[in-house]
Amino acid sequence: MAYKARLAFFLGFLVLLGSLSGCGGGGGGSSISDKVWYNVSLSIKMDSTNARSCRANVDAFANICDDGAFLIEHFSPVTITLTRMDSKVDPGPLYLEKYTITYLPHNPGSPIIPALTVYHTQQLNEGVNPLFVTVMDVQRKEAFANQFLTGQQSISALPVGYTLAYVFYGRNSYGQEWKHEAHAPIFVGQYDECTECSI
Repeated sequence: MAYKARLAFFLGFLVLLGSLSGCGGGGGGSSISDKVWYNVSLSIKMDSTNARSCRANVDAFANICDDGAFLIEHFSPVTITLTRMDSKVDPGPLYLEKYTITYLPHNPGSPIIPALTVYHTQQLNEGVNPLFVTVMDVQRKEAFANQFLTGQQSISALPVGYTLAYVFYGRNSYGQEWKHEAHAPIFVGQYDECTECSI
C-alpha cells in the first residue's frame, strides 16, 4: 500500500513539473526565439549605397586625408525585426547584451583575424529596431595591414574575402536568454576611404 502511495505521489509530481516547464517559454525542443515569444530576423546592410564605408569593402590601411592619416573603426547599419508569435501574448521587449564576430577566411592562407566580442546593450521592441554593429575595429585593421606592409603577405592578394559570423545574445523581460546568428561577406583591402559610415 505504501509503495502505491509513493508511486502515485511521484507520478503526480512529474505531471506538475511538466506543466510548470511550459509556462512563459515554450516546452522542450523549442528554439531560442520560441522561448521569448518572438520570431527574430536580422538584416545587415552591407549593400548600403549611402556611404562607401557602410559596404562590404573594409579599408584596413591608413589613408592620407584632409586631416592627416585616417583609420577608423568600420561599422554597418543593422535592423533586428521582432515579430510576435502569438497575438494574445504580450512578451514585452527583448534586451541585447552583446554580440560576437568570427572572421571566416574564404581562402586558406589568408591572414587570421581574431574573433571579437562587443558588449552593447539596447532595448529591442516589437517591429523594426535599427542599430550599428562593428565590422572590424582599428586594432584588427592595423594587425591585418601589418602582415602586408612587412612582407608576410603579398599586396597582390588584396582584397581578402571573409565571411562574418555574428551571434547576438540577450534576455527578455523575464531573464530568459535568446540568441540569433547572422552572416555577411566582407572584403578587406586598401580602398583609400576617408569617410565614416552613416545611414
